[in-house]
Amino acid sequence: MTHQTITVRTKAVVVAVHDVSLTVRVPGDRTPSRAEAQHLLEELEPGVLDAACTPDTIDHHRRAEVLDVLDVQVLAAGAEANRAL
Repeated sequence: MTHQTITVRTKAVVVAVHDVSLTVRVPGDRTPSRAEAQHLLEELEPGVLDAACTPDTIDHHRRAEVLDVLDVQVLAAGAEANRAL
C-alpha cells in the first residue's frame, strides 16, 4: 500500500468556556428575564466580556476545531512516504 505525506496549513479554534460574573446597571425597578440579561451582555462595549474571561475563570475546554484549510502540500509520495512512516 502506498501513502503520501502531506502538510496541511489550517486555521483552527479552541473554545474555552468561562464561568464569569459581571455587574451591570439596568434601568427600571424590575429584574430582567434571562433573555433580557443576555441581550444586555451582548450589548456591552467590546472588550468588557473579554476582560472578564481570565485563565482563572476557565470552566473547561472544548476540543480544537478546523475553521478552514488554507493549503495542502505533498512532502513525499509512494515509496518515499512509506519509508517516512
